This record gives sequence, structure tokens and C-alpha cells, in this order.
Amino acid sequence: MGTTQDIMRKEYSIMASENVHLTNINSHQASRIKFLEGENACLASELNESERRRLDLEVSDKAWMEECESLKLRIDVRSVIDGKEKYYTEYIHGCVSTERRIVVMLYEEGSRSAGVQLRNIFEGSLINAFTGDRAAIYGTIESRLVEYGVIRSACWFHGRHYLVDAYISDKRIGPLIEMTNTLFRIERECADKPEWLRLQYRQKYSLPIVDAIMRRLKAIRGDTSYGTLAQRAARYILDDEQAFRMFLADGRIMMHNNTAERMFRHIAMGRRNWLHSGSHDGARNIAFMYSLLESCKLNGLDFGDYIEDVMTRLAEGDTDHASMIACNYKPRQAEASAKTA
Repeated sequence: MGTTQDIMRKEYSIMASENVHLTNINSHQASRIKFLEGENACLASELNESERRRLDLEVSDKAWMEECESLKLRIDVRSVIDGKEKYYTEYIHGCVSTERRIVVMLYEEGSRSAGVQLRNIFEGSLINAFTGDRAAIYGTIESRLVEYGVIRSACWFHGRHYLVDAYISDKRIGPLIEMTNTLFRIERECADKPEWLRLQYRQKYSLPIVDAIMRRLKAIRGDTSYGTLAQRAARYILDDEQAFRMFLADGRIMMHNNTAERMFRHIAMGRRNWLHSGSHDGARNIAFMYSLLESCKLNGLDFGDYIEDVMTRLAEGDTDHASMIACNYKPRQAEASAKTA
């Protein structure tokens, strides 16, 4: 089993570091972002009635196709130090490409270092942009890869969390949350459209709303009547304004990393169910198996059938390991039919 995992891990690393073509955007494209200001900006409330009916979709946890998402998640792992067992909080890293339909989860002795993702995901790859929250790790990744033109897009869902926290103590934040909700409604409306048309939607509908949100946040930051939570929300978004606007520059960049968050859900739930991992090897196996599981889900594969077939192929001496990666995989029956045809 160890040999099988090493083979599959190697192939997943190849896919992540060499073949995963994610959002291709450069600094010239980024300059297309327009910082429109003015009182006559078209807010969601000013959309005509037909547009309002068309865009009136409720925000939910339903995912749509994001191209590049990255995150890390805590996991409790047992270690033996000086003959004594103790559980430590360690970290699993992950990256999702819905364009290539592949999920890569990484565990390196529980390290939370940016180097884990830099070495295994970004360096030497074709990745030019990724979506992540404002964790310090992504600032480090962004600064280290700036010479390669890699940019980070901020997650609006995380930004909305801060606004919701502020709303609990200050109802004046309500309009900001409504405008943010409208951004998500627009995204849901254009989710299944070509990237060029998605960009037009964003430029026409989302850009003025983002401008209005930024203006209101700047006003909040300069108004001492707003409390700590409101000021924190304003800082969170304004200090990273360029990254929050990045999805307006290219139709391939999405405005949140909810897909990656959702694919880590099993591990997060595991902290309540199976509680912990028994060793570093156990945590490494968890990361590996959930990479396979979530990749199968992205490709519409039955996980049990997939594992059975891959293990059989390996036992029979099949060395075409790249064809066993979920995004390249075809069941034997389908392969036989294709050859016959």
C-alpha cells in the first residue's frame, strides 16, 4: 500500500507542479481594473425591474466553477516525544483547480509554512493567479512569487464574515452586507456563462457595487462613531483592496474560495468525529486519500469503483500512472469501447 500511495502522490505532484494550468492573468490584464468613483454609480438598488428579477437569487453554499483556490486546515496529530505521547495541532495544505478538476492536499510533518505550498504547488508551475483569504501564508507566497507574475485574489466570502460580525453590534453595516449579497447573486447569474461574458457582467453590474462598498468602508474608517468590529471589517477589506477587486479584471478569476473550503469539510468534521490522527504518517495518508476522494467528486467518479480499478491496474503491473489520476481516468469499459469505435 505504501508503494501505491508513493506512486499516486508522485503523479499528483506532477499534475500540481507541471500540468495544472490555472487562471492566466498578467499585470497588463490586471491594469484593466477600473476604479470608478462618483455618486451616479449604478448600485444594485438602481437596476431596472427586469434586471432585478433576473438577478434575484438567494446566496447559498452552492459552489460554481472557480479556477484556483488554496487554503490550509488544522488537524490534531499524535506525536511521541521523549517517550511521551502528546497531541499537537498541525496543518494540512490544499489546492483546488476546477479547470483541471483536481484536488491536491499536502501534509509535511504538520508544517504551516508557506514553503509547503511554494515547493509543491506554485514553484515551477503554470499558475499565474490564485484565490485565498488574508492568512499570512498567502502574503508570503505572493511576495515570493511576484517575480513570476503570480497574483492573489481575495475571498469576498471571508470579507462578508467580517461585515456580518460588525452588523451584530452596529446595524448601519446592513447596506454593505446587502451590496455584498448582490455581488454573489450576480456571480450565480453568470456562473455558467463563458469567461468573456462573465467579465462583461462584472464590469456592468459588479464593478459599480464594489466601488460603492469601498467608498462606504473608507467613510467608516474615518468615522469614530463606528465600533471596533466595524473598523476591523473596514481594515480587512480596504487594506487588501486590490486583491478584492481582482475578480473584476478577468472572467476566469472567482470572487471566493468556497469550493476549497467545502472540500476540506470532511477533515474539519473529523476533528469532532474521529478527533485526531494517530501519527504524522496517518495525517499524510488522510491528506492523500481525501485528495483522491475530492478529485473523484469533481470528475463525477464513484470513489469505490475508482479505487478498486486503480488498485487492480497497479497489481497487474500497469505503469501508465498519469492515466490513473482522477482528471485523466477512464474506466476500462469506456476505454475498451473507445478503442472498438
